[in-house]
Amino acid sequence: MSNQYADSKNTMLEESSTTTNDDKKNPEVNPQEQQLAKEEPLSKKKLFLCYGVALVLFMILFNTFLPTMSEWISIALFKLNLIENVDNFNKWELFSAIGFVYLGYRIVRFIGNTWRINEKIEIGTAVTSFPNPFYDPAFKKKASDLDTSYRELIVDYNKNLALLKEAGEHQTGLIDSLDQLEVRLRILMRHNKNATRVVRSLNYSYYKDSELPLDTGLKLILEECITILEKDQSDKSISLFKVEGDQLKIASSVRINFESVDKRVFNKGVGFAGYIWEKNKAEIINNIEEKDSRFEDGGLPATKIGSILGYPLAIDNQVVGVLCLQSESEEGFIESDLLTVEFYVRCCTLLMIHDKIKSTKAAG
Repeated sequence: MSNQYADSKNTMLEESSTTTNDDKKNPEVNPQEQQLAKEEPLSKKKLFLCYGVALVLFMILFNTFLPTMSEWISIALFKLNLIENVDNFNKWELFSAIGFVYLGYRIVRFIGNTWRINEKIEIGTAVTSFPNPFYDPAFKKKASDLDTSYRELIVDYNKNLALLKEAGEHQTGLIDSLDQLEVRLRILMRHNKNATRVVRSLNYSYYKDSELPLDTGLKLILEECITILEKDQSDKSISLFKVEGDQLKIASSVRINFESVDKRVFNKGVGFAGYIWEKNKAEIINNIEEKDSRFEDGGLPATKIGSILGYPLAIDNQVVGVLCLQSESEEGFIESDLLTVEFYVRCCTLLMIHDKIKSTKAAG
């Protein structure tokens, strides 16, 4: 399963990097795509203004050049004896002739283009019809058709570009989720190995009929516990407090200086450990403020901490101890750490209760 996951993740990362490299190899493509994405058709006001200006220009040309052209043509026709009087040919006749020729050209071209574009159109009238032999697959449509197709392609391109962007964001989210899942799976696998080592040590000690001393067993559990946190473990320390009378005293620790272990005690409600004892509820503080009275050092040497996790060791709402995990950096813990730490809290509680029962029997 882990190999399949690694292969799928590597494939996604390779595809993502390939896309990025292709973009880098073809830097000229991106500006064109961005320009195409920004293109929009003219507004109705601009279209009206465009053809209005064209009409004005046509009227100017019509009244300026057409009279001169008609005069030259009438003189030429008169010399060729095609007309009897020069004045009989005016600009309107010229305009009509040009218009007829142009209209005929457009109609003929339209019909021919229609036959070349669509092979299903038959040749003939309402009475007669013949198969179309003039269909031309390579024929390029007129400019207006090409413009319409171009606009449709622009719309499709913009839609595809939006979908591609959405897919890229979705892919990024999936890769992030896979990374987080990989971290969680790695922690759970490590947690399983740690739990196996702890139980194996206890099994062996009972098999040899030589129970582990309480401090040795607790230290063994704490050393395993500090390795299963999701964030960096190199700056973490851990201390386990045991309730003795009306005070909390350190029963075991990892990376805590000996003077603190020997001298640091808390009453109920005093200090962070005392606060967890009184509250009887696990809590994470990821940003410790200097003015917070729960973190006063009491004159003892202590390494400055940025975040802390506290977990009570409780049975039937009776607290028998408090586990504290410290980090030198802020935001050193996440909520899921509470679920992972709980197993080690229960193991420590079991050892402490077992030791209490054994001591009671020995005293009785």
